[in-house]
Amino acid sequence: VKAKQVDPKAIKRPEIKGDAEFVQKVTAALDLLEQKDFPDYWMVCENTVSIVFVAEKTDSAKDAWSAAFRSDGVTAIFPLLTNDSKRYDPVYLAGVLTHEASHATDYLYGKPISEKEGYSHELAAFKTLDAPQWMQDECLTMLKQQ
Repeated sequence: VKAKQVDPKAIKRPEIKGDAEFVQKVTAALDLLEQKDFPDYWMVCENTVSIVFVAEKTDSAKDAWSAAFRSDGVTAIFPLLTNDSKRYDPVYLAGVLTHEASHATDYLYGKPISEKEGYSHELAAFKTLDAPQWMQDECLTMLKQQ
């Protein structure tokens, strides 16, 4: 198998929609991925059209506890995450964006990516980004619950 070469200049970042603080934090999350975890940065950019703040959940975002949801190339971030000062952080957002983008590969490979696989991607990103241990532990707990 021959690896595809990626021209970093050809990568288009997703559009970010939200207030100034949201745009700043998501931009910082993408910057972290670009600098420290390029494969996940590429996956997020390749599979995400936009990242939006959504004040109220839609019917498609089933779980009342979910902090983010992905549908048709859009990653929606909900108040459960943005109202939590501990988690509303560029490193945590980078993990969430990686998790949600991993689900987009469903369309590329025709095999659904489970939540377990999503959390595996998120945990790998946290480790690569040298995230605080509590973030890694929390993700590992979610992974084990799947």
